[in-house]
Amino acid sequence: MNAAVRVLEVVAGAVEWLLAACAALLMGLVLASGAMGVYDRYVQQLTWGAFDQYARLALVGLVFVSLPVAVRRGEGIRLHLVESRLGETGRRRLHSVFDLCVILVCAVYLSTARQMIQVGSSQGVLSTPLDYGVVYAVNAVCFAAIALFRTEALLRRWAGASMPASACAGGGEVEGV
Repeated sequence: MNAAVRVLEVVAGAVEWLLAACAALLMGLVLASGAMGVYDRYVQQLTWGAFDQYARLALVGLVFVSLPVAVRRGEGIRLHLVESRLGETGRRRLHSVFDLCVILVCAVYLSTARQMIQVGSSQGVLSTPLDYGVVYAVNAVCFAAIALFRTEALLRRWAGASMPASACAGGGEVEGV
């Protein structure tokens, strides 16, 4: 079990780094699209338009790419009122049930992702060469990352290991997150 946890930790760490890098790139795209939109509107009419569409798509991508990173770092939904009434064993069980529910929701979403991508591929984004299949594909990748991160947390909890500092809010070792 500990070997599986270590392998999953390495894979999850690499996925988290890639998602964080993608979030930084998307933030840059949002800023560049916004700046070019202002330049296009108020300074010079450019032949290449639709800056607002690119900014909107980048913002949607930013939300969905940042969500798995936040979840892995322990910044997701927490039930502090309920957790405060439970002991260590109760908290560990509550977190396990929560992780299983999140994994199940991700699995349900991923089971329909292919059809959603196909439908979205036939719906073009106004004034761009892109289609909504791209948005659904990004969502599917991010839901898969969330499932990976919650599986990592679940296996760590079951193995009795603590979460690594990079995967916890506050930067320290946290037992049973």
